Amino acid sequence: MTPKHQQLVDDLLWRVHLRTEELITGISFRTQPRTREQMTEPLRNSLLGRHLTAIALYAEGYPYSFEQDVRASAAYVGPIPAQISPDGARPVIQCGAAALLSGRTT
Repeated sequence: MTPKHQQLVDDLLWRVHLRTEELITGISFRTQPRTREQMTEPLRNSLLGRHLTAIALYAEGYPYSFEQDVRASAAYVGPIPAQISPDGARPVIQCGAAALLSGRTT
């Protein structure tokens, strides 16, 4: 996978992780804080991580080999609308899974 696509997948996974941690903290369930470096591999190996990786590899021209069809991963992840950030400096990308957890993009 290209470094740019790997970084995009890792960023999306990290954002979902941060939002999940925020929700867990919000219900007063205590967890051990972990760094991004500690979470990279477990997030990549998660079901969401495997679907995002399969989509990125397919976009690079590799055959899709995760499930029956790339649409299975697209359906799991959900739509990925790109919007411009309020300052206009960068696109804001929110995948279906992140939209479900919604709220933050950091």
